[in-house]
Amino acid sequence: MCIRDSLCIDYKYPYYRERVLNGEIVTHHFKEDTDIPRGMIHNWLGAVFVPGAEAVKIARLLQDFDRHKEIYPEATESRTLGRDGEKVRGFLRFRNKKFITVVLNTKHDSYLTRLGDGRYIVKSYSTEIREVKNPGTPQEMELEPGRDRGLLWRMNAYWRLEQGDGGVFVECNVISLTRGIPWIIAWLVKPIVAKFPGEALAKTLEKTRQVAGHLVQQRQILLAEGDAGGEGYDQETIDFFLVLQPCGERGARAVGLLEGAIETGGGNVESEHAGLL
Repeated sequence: MCIRDSLCIDYKYPYYRERVLNGEIVTHHFKEDTDIPRGMIHNWLGAVFVPGAEAVKIARLLQDFDRHKEIYPEATESRTLGRDGEKVRGFLRFRNKKFITVVLNTKHDSYLTRLGDGRYIVKSYSTEIREVKNPGTPQEMELEPGRDRGLLWRMNAYWRLEQGDGGVFVECNVISLTRGIPWIIAWLVKPIVAKFPGEALAKTLEKTRQVAGHLVQQRQILLAEGDAGGEGYDQETIDFFLVLQPCGERGARAVGLLEGAIETGGGNVESEHAGLL
């Protein structure tokens, strides 16, 4: 596990830095999964580089539970439950299908720490995880902890973001707890189960890079069109729209309003976007 505020790929695994700069998504299994009484601890590190991005925008994205369902395919439902300064509470409903279909209702506390010099830490702790039985039917119900299949009992994610080399280094250390595997089938099942957290982390990093990269492209397009028109919106106004409406239907509408305003040389967009926020 990385215990410092700085990137693991700088002080622990420096050979990964060049690989992420070249566009690769790297994942690293810190050590063999740790067996504990009736459980297993999984510990994975992943990193990716987002050219042209800003660390603060990605930090906000990671805490934007309302839009996680639009960004991450396995999050079928998501919403913000509350905010208190840099702490955000959120709900996520995960659906995963590998050999079996699993639906989980989860709650998380997310904390943002600003380190300065373009560095941020976002820590997310699961506070409740319930497996859902018969999801999407009238018989849907949450199983009590300890009476489920134990496919995910706890999950903590430690994100480190650092501005540099013309973009942002995004690093995530995920530690999760699942039930143990009976010894009689462990030789067959354990190698497969051990890969799941790493595969999920790689998908999460890819989607995060994709959305953050989309924001960069949209910002460049809008700034260029604004400069060409002579009366376009400035960087701050464009950031306001793209950070609040980064993706999905509302994002497309917000970008459409901005593009239309730029084409007409300005206009009162504030009243028009009131229903989007």
